[in-house]
Amino acid sequence: MWVHGGVHEQEHVALADQDKGKHLKSVGYRVVTIWTDSREEGLHDLAVRLGRPDLA
Repeated sequence: MWVHGGVHEQEHVALADQDKGKHLKSVGYRVVTIWTDSREEGLHDLAVRLGRPDLA
């Protein structure tokens, strides 16, 4: 799970995040990104992916 804020909107940071995300997925990780300005949405996505929609 990544929690992203405004700094992650900067082009060089966003590109690095994309590379890191691709690498993590390629080795079997599930990546969930939660943006600070849409926490509820991100936490709902995390709960559903964990098979716990009751937490959303």
